[in-house]
Amino acid sequence: MKGQKRRGLLYAMALLCLLLLVGCSDIYEVTGEEPEGQGKTVRELPEDTPWNHGYHAIMETEAGYYTNQSTMCLRYYDKASGQSILLCNKPECEHKGGDTCEATYRGIKTINSLMYKGSIYVLGMDENQSEVSINLYKAALDGSAIDKVGCVILAENAKKEEITIRQTEMIDMGFHDKPDYSFIIHKGYAYIPYLLRFGKGSMGLKGGGLVKMDLKTGETQELYSIKYLAEGVPGRLSGVGDYVYFRVYGNYSGSSVKRYVISTDQVEDVYGTNPGMPDDKINLNAYVFGADRIYGFQTRREGEKEFLEVVTMDAATGEFLPEERIQTEMEYSPYTLRAAFLYDNKLFLADDTHGCWYDRQGAKVAEIAFPEELAGTRLQVNPWERNDYSMEYKVNDGKLYLMFSDASDDFYATEYMYRRMKVFSCDLKELFEGRGEWKEAFVTE
Repeated sequence: MKGQKRRGLLYAMALLCLLLLVGCSDIYEVTGEEPEGQGKTVRELPEDTPWNHGYHAIMETEAGYYTNQSTMCLRYYDKASGQSILLCNKPECEHKGGDTCEATYRGIKTINSLMYKGSIYVLGMDENQSEVSINLYKAALDGSAIDKVGCVILAENAKKEEITIRQTEMIDMGFHDKPDYSFIIHKGYAYIPYLLRFGKGSMGLKGGGLVKMDLKTGETQELYSIKYLAEGVPGRLSGVGDYVYFRVYGNYSGSSVKRYVISTDQVEDVYGTNPGMPDDKINLNAYVFGADRIYGFQTRREGEKEFLEVVTMDAATGEFLPEERIQTEMEYSPYTLRAAFLYDNKLFLADDTHGCWYDRQGAKVAEIAFPEELAGTRLQVNPWERNDYSMEYKVNDGKLYLMFSDASDDFYATEYMYRRMKVFSCDLKELFEGRGEWKEAFVTE
């Protein structure tokens, strides 16, 4: 008994220290006020960060990192000690998916997680007997509580049929991955793409589309909905100023790129046009969205090889701007890109072997190779297949991050399968000065 009490006291003290570190690390996350000189007015709600969201967004404070898995498994990694713990402040908890365990809460199937203003928001599917729901949750950084913000969709699975929450049969030809169905937070609201289907056929579709959720009240507004799977569930969201862009992955007539206009509360198609031909609408192959420019991809042939080329469009009109085309040295295949985003007025593109930064005039300003030695593997790249490894690039706190895993990183914990991610970082200032190198940051568990 004395040993249990002592162990409980030590655990409580450790989490108290964690809480103090979290509380002191970022005043803006607590008060909503950014430090002066950041170019934003006091208490202005933060915008989306397209360079750091998705399935494995970097969730970082001054003291450590937070991670999650596809089945709820919130963990905290301490930078100083290099140790990680499950994010639950209850010393006697067995961390097996109970209602009181923040780390493994109800064993929900996680879609994605991100950090916003001092909390971790988690989108996931919960099963309660025959009731199935997709919900947004808010988790405390000290492991003390997790609460449901709101429900996206709820349905009765009376026949206990197979549940689908992603269009797994869809392929994102622009990227080396399935379409990204992650939610984002933009200007104080969560924008959540969703799909819920029971069974194999389209008759089991319970709902799909895009909702806007108030983070304070949990109230939702349906922005875009589908009646049939072929219409395409929204994915690869990106919030920029007055717009929330998204792509739809389906076989139907209409624009594959759409955007929700916040000021008018409407969804509109986004087409491209050739100079001087505003009525000649072109379905965009666009993935990167800035305040004044939209970037898409095409190829150029040089001899026997094809290379990736970035085409630029005016964000307001969709007009192609040939003089702003960016030519890259990346050889093209249907799954060329591992990452593409704008950050600090620069465009970042990455394939299996390296990442490159370009300025708005198309000049390459930095390049960094995949760290084979640190990753402990030499990639056998077959550009015409999706190889059995995962590679994601993010930017956070002035650093470029690379998250990598392959089949050797799969492991089982209780009845769930997880995948470790080796995480490396490179200081961006050093990279742009020509001396940037990858360093080990942490490994997810």
